[in-house]
Amino acid sequence: MKILIVDDHAMFREGFAWILGRLGPDTEIVEASNIAEALACAAANHVDLAILDLYLPGYRGLDALRVVRNEFPDLRIVLLSGTDDSALIHAGLAAGARGFIHKSARGEAVLEAVRGVLAGGTCLVASTPLPECSDQAGVAQLTQRQREILKLICEGISYKEVARRLAISDATVRNHVMKIFERLGVHSRTEAALLAQRHGLIAA
Repeated sequence: MKILIVDDHAMFREGFAWILGRLGPDTEIVEASNIAEALACAAANHVDLAILDLYLPGYRGLDALRVVRNEFPDLRIVLLSGTDDSALIHAGLAAGARGFIHKSARGEAVLEAVRGVLAGGTCLVASTPLPECSDQAGVAQLTQRQREILKLICEGISYKEVARRLAISDATVRNHVMKIFERLGVHSRTEAALLAQRHGLIAA
């Protein structure tokens, strides 16, 4: 198992690598100090997970995440930062990151989070509780029928096929989808799928 740490501070990378080394003897850590090095490392190694700093030289916000995902769309990426900007973190998750780890996190919390992501889940390790983007309340408001439809559309099934399977009309499906997106505070199937995974509504 190979994990790539991308951060421009050598001391932090070394400390983080030491923590991740506790995952077991089969864990190999590779390091990069910038995006160019990160892309080269990912190309040269079969990387299972990338831990990516949000603020790298020449990049701000989600720019670095977008660059790496564009080159390696199947690579699992966990964002890393010293900020608790909830809007940015949730936007990163919606953009395809599998999780977020705050730089102040304790070693055991980091290990638990990384194990979860490697097992196919997501993680959110912040220094303080982050406000939800209406996640929990929205999920709680979904009806059983809406949960059924959410699972199907997250599989990439067309609205027409969803209607056929559930023996309802296309218009009914579309109305349900609009209400699902509104209640979850999302705007696409991708965002809905990530949120549904996070709450255990569909498999990761």
